Amino acid sequence: MEKRKNGRIAESKVKEGLYKLLADVFSVLSNATRIRMLHILLPHSPPPRVTFSEIMFAVRKNPNAVNYHLGKMMEFGMVRKTEDGKYQITEIGELALNADLEDILSITERAIETAKTKGYIVSKD
Repeated sequence: MEKRKNGRIAESKVKEGLYKLLADVFSVLSNATRIRMLHILLPHSPPPRVTFSEIMFAVRKNPNAVNYHLGKMMEFGMVRKTEDGKYQITEIGELALNADLEDILSITERAIETAKTKGYIVSKD
């Protein structure tokens, strides 16, 4: 169990958790297929909405692999599924593709918020 002082989690535990989350976020970006998928979805004006089949043929992967990779990117809010069933890159995905050191914190904060909203991260208050 975590040691709390005055109802607060120790800073070292918070940092340890953030480092783990950063590693998770960047593991999403550590796969060449996912990077290619994000590039396919990279917005122009207006941002493209791409079908599952279009992504599958563009990256030359089987449906199970495409579904797996899209799921990983959607988990951290880098890609979203539109109402018409197509896929679209999000602002987080765009930032991730164009990231510099200043963007890393923004990506992490947005990924945390997305993961909380989707129930992947639960507060232990």
